Amino acid sequence: MSTKRLWVVTLAAEVAVLAESMADAEDEAREALRSGDVDPEPDRPSPMTWLPAGWDKSCIPYGADGDETIEDAIAAGAAPEYVEALAKLKQGAR
Repeated sequence: MSTKRLWVVTLAAEVAVLAESMADAEDEAREALRSGDVDPEPDRPSPMTWLPAGWDKSCIPYGADGDETIEDAIAAGAAPEYVEALAKLKQGAR
């Protein structure tokens, strides 16, 4: 069994953007990120207790071995905090 764990890491960067609207500013910032002009810094990693936006259990996380999915990693015990949080949500939904 692997000793790897699932983590959520927020990448943060502050940039100055000249744009006509907030939406245009966001588009410009995304383009700067895609182009490599911006080098975001990782914020403090936290154990995964939720799936980040745009991710689902079939996704392959960064650092995975081969085609190991998030679901595979959870099943292997890499995200006990996620399993616990999900159980609490299900309990509260009753």
